[in-house]
Amino acid sequence: MKHIIYFLGCLIPFHALPAKLSFASQFLLADPNLVSTCLEFSRTPAGKIGDTLHIKSISLGGFIQTRNEARFHQGALPNHNWRGFAFVNYTYSFPEWNSFTPALALGMEHESAHPTGGFYEENDEAYEMIYDGLYRNINMNSIRLSPILRCLFVGTLDVRLDYQLYLFSKNTPELHNTALTHGHGFSGGIDAVFPLSQDYALFVSAFFRYIFESASHRNDWIYHNQNGMVVQVYEEYPVINSMRTISLKAGLIFQHIAPGRTISLFTRVLYGNPYGFIDSRENRLVIAAGMELLR
Repeated sequence: MKHIIYFLGCLIPFHALPAKLSFASQFLLADPNLVSTCLEFSRTPAGKIGDTLHIKSISLGGFIQTRNEARFHQGALPNHNWRGFAFVNYTYSFPEWNSFTPALALGMEHESAHPTGGFYEENDEAYEMIYDGLYRNINMNSIRLSPILRCLFVGTLDVRLDYQLYLFSKNTPELHNTALTHGHGFSGGIDAVFPLSQDYALFVSAFFRYIFESASHRNDWIYHNQNGMVVQVYEEYPVINSMRTISLKAGLIFQHIAPGRTISLFTRVLYGNPYGFIDSRENRLVIAAGMELLR
């Protein structure tokens, strides 16, 4: 996490530079890893601070995100669950054909998450026991290859698919050791942006992600619910567990409010793994609304 904080600090001098927002060279708007500065509310508050720098066909950036957990929500400021994300990406755009512009992106990503240091709560569900005072985290490092297709019609339609090769990674905070391994995942989706005037537009975005279970396993004490109680079972457990995320997001995009910046007012619905420090076996339904600032 400290490396991500340093990385974002290096981006601050570029924060005021004008840059063109390119949805195709970034992430889909419904992707929880969309780099932005954002404040949203879903029973509890969540916020992130992030930015992106564009140098011709190369983009790089990241964010730090924090959110509260509803089950032991203690105040207005999000502070229980910390997540950092950083990326560098190269995008090659092929010649335009009719109204279609294909592109290919290759990038590297890092994501890590952990709770507030030493955080402990009395819990009565197995999924909540990752807050037991032991050091637990997730650490995902990947190489991503992404074919992209942009279509210009009444608005702009971006279709994107991603293959991710995870290296030295772990998405199971249920394992309190620091074992890392490799794995695979796919993601993708669609952005549709419809201009309503020169200054604002309507957008609809859909995104999915699936991570496959790794071949590598480790032995550890894992929490389970049994007969209304939480028990620990010593077992062989995957270092990378299979998980899925489905996200839908819609709202308004406002341009020309700040140089090189775009403001989005949005609502979103997410089912599955919402990213961050949660038990890999848990699926959540998240309904949220918020505002974000992005390039």
